[in-house]
Amino acid sequence: MCSSDLCRQVVALLHPEDAGRHTCVRPKDVHPEALPCLRDISVERDGTPLTVHCMALSALIEAKIKLCPLFAACMERMYKAHGPKQPLIFYADDTQGGNTLAATATRKSTLIYAAFLNFEFLHLESLWLTLSVIKASDVETCKGGLASVASGLLSFYKQETE
Repeated sequence: MCSSDLCRQVVALLHPEDAGRHTCVRPKDVHPEALPCLRDISVERDGTPLTVHCMALSALIEAKIKLCPLFAACMERMYKAHGPKQPLIFYADDTQGGNTLAATATRKSTLIYAAFLNFEFLHLESLWLTLSVIKASDVETCKGGLASVASGLLSFYKQETE
């Protein structure tokens, strides 16, 4: 296990211009434009259901169109070429927040993304939509684990987009 001092020394070698400074500074509001898109769903587990915070797909798409010209252009071209009904890719991945050199399991999170299959540039992360971020330890408490969380989210999005 790495100590904090050792981690700072490694970071200082990678970024000598930032030596002695913090390695991460959190902005107060990361994406204030997306906050109105936030919704809650419940997923069954032992005891009280888990509240999963997720983004409303239609509101998130509108916000992203306003903020990202490339996303807006891709949406327009996709709509013209393929019409209003579009297949959506749903993707889940785990990540470790904080110091990657001395990571703690309590910070592990599951991120759930979506992208339109007919987008021209699927390889660009900036065109994917972050739908939800959930602590991995919370996902593990659900009956069925990640499958039940994904099922709950997909049911929510199916209802929202019908």
